[in-house]
Amino acid sequence: MNQPRTKAGRQEKTDADIGSANFKLLLQYDGTDYCGWQIQRKEPTVQGALEEALKRIIGSGIRVSGASRTDAGVHALGQVANFKAQTRMKPEALQEALNCNLPHDIRVISVEQVDFDFHSRFTPSRKEYLYRIFTGRVVPPFLRRYVLHVRRPLSLDAMKAAAALFSGSMDLKAFENTGGSAKSTVRFIFESTLETCGEEIHYRIAANGFLKQMVRTVVGTLIEVGRGKMSAADVERVIASKDRTQAGPSVKAKGLFLKKVTYL
Repeated sequence: MNQPRTKAGRQEKTDADIGSANFKLLLQYDGTDYCGWQIQRKEPTVQGALEEALKRIIGSGIRVSGASRTDAGVHALGQVANFKAQTRMKPEALQEALNCNLPHDIRVISVEQVDFDFHSRFTPSRKEYLYRIFTGRVVPPFLRRYVLHVRRPLSLDAMKAAAALFSGSMDLKAFENTGGSAKSTVRFIFESTLETCGEEIHYRIAANGFLKQMVRTVVGTLIEVGRGKMSAADVERVIASKDRTQAGPSVKAKGLFLKKVTYL
């Protein structure tokens, strides 16, 4: 195949020709002290911290893409990111260097070199989130950054019945908060379940994509059901209404974790 040529007739080299590599990162982070994933001017973000670390290791101009643009205060157990760079560093050395240059609340769990066309944001087939609700009387100090404390008793059976309504292909416009930019509000829900774990209730939801603060609004609605302020039938009507004012409040970000991102 012919290479593109400059006006002078010389062949231009593509990224692949000059040794660029595409690196896939698996990340965990405590989002408490960050204004979310996406880089912002004069605000601490996870993407910003990663790009600053890569600048010290490899050089400037490297842009990191993330599978999910987690909001301020949201944590990650399995965020996936990727970047392209011209470097001879091996994945293991790159992982070690990143962890030496990143803040203590961001860790790179693994690094691998992947195909050049892999893109963390545009190629995932499934994302899974976890939300943790603490129902005991006193929140242990070691959990306060990672759980929502709900003091009133909750009906788990009622919440489970409502959670089960989120299944398959659905228009979830009623659970998208102001400022969302999605072209379509239809999403496919693979899983929506609740279970008890000691003094906690864990809500898990997996979908092919999420709307702005959708999980936090779904959880807020489920809590309203658990308190007896809404029923499963009410949730059905909210879904059908496509009206954000009909759903429950959005809960705090601190109980939310991006758990896993899956690729085909």
